[in-house]
Amino acid sequence: MAFSLEDMWVWDAWYIRDGSTIHMFFLHAPKSIGNADHRHFYASIGHAVSEDMINWAYQGPVIKPSVEPAWDDLATWTGCVVKRTDGQWMMFYTGTSRAERGHIQRIGSALSSDLYAWKKMSGQPTVTVNKNYYATLDDPRFTDEACRDPHVFRDPDGNGWHMYFTASGLRDNLLENGVIGHATSQDLETWEVQAPIFEGDLYGELEVPEVIEINGCWYLLFSTSARMISEAYRSRRTTAPETGTHYLSSTNGPLGPWELTQERFVLGDTQERYYVARKTPDPNGQLSLIAFNNLDADGNFMGGLSDPIPFGVLPDGALRATATEFT
Repeated sequence: MAFSLEDMWVWDAWYIRDGSTIHMFFLHAPKSIGNADHRHFYASIGHAVSEDMINWAYQGPVIKPSVEPAWDDLATWTGCVVKRTDGQWMMFYTGTSRAERGHIQRIGSALSSDLYAWKKMSGQPTVTVNKNYYATLDDPRFTDEACRDPHVFRDPDGNGWHMYFTASGLRDNLLENGVIGHATSQDLETWEVQAPIFEGDLYGELEVPEVIEINGCWYLLFSTSARMISEAYRSRRTTAPETGTHYLSSTNGPLGPWELTQERFVLGDTQERYYVARKTPDPNGQLSLIAFNNLDADGNFMGGLSDPIPFGVLPDGALRATATEFT
């Protein structure tokens, strides 16, 4: 286990390089709460640095829940970091509130000049879902308002920025309702929520989206659980449902259209050993993922991060981790 904390559970992580230093941000919660299943309600964002992605130095928490009352006064969850044109760093993160008992998720932002000290940019969220496209609590069919796990990247034609995020669509069948949300911005501060960039009948959740490019082909990673698979998709599969990180493919660029072309996950299994695999800025230029260690052999939550796991494209076009031969 490459990174763990003795008194904290660690999960969902994201990465950014600044010079030779790799900065890792991650969710953590105190083990003193007792039940790992409750960790989401006690989460804050931690920070660690490394030169080799093996030896990490913990820097402490950087984004904590705000003082009540606030839209993010319960917990702060998964996000991403990008560099602005003025050299400042922006973190987009998920927040939930005590008043809503965590049922409504929103996306906010923070600013840093050095990746160590962060200041939340306003007392209001940056992105909330639009009920014309996404499930909200205004609709009695739904008990949660999913808007989390932002992934922000530049428009390929130079026209501002795009954000992908975890959301729920408007289908009646909740196990077919996982979508990847989409928002656009010219300045990283004002965002316009768009229709989902991908929706289908696959899973009830498509979590922690991340766009990557390999040899001119584009992949949209997402994480999900075998427990969230729809009956429609289960019936089309020839192998047992997996838990871990799956992916969509596109030959047209980071805006899709996206399609599911492979049944097997890039990193997944039926034992639920890994979750939320993210591409890392490997100092040696190799393709690698780091995931969080999910369940042990007895089904107990582990809560730490893996060593870098090699991955690549197989001769048949499949994206796979720990394979021995890549194109």
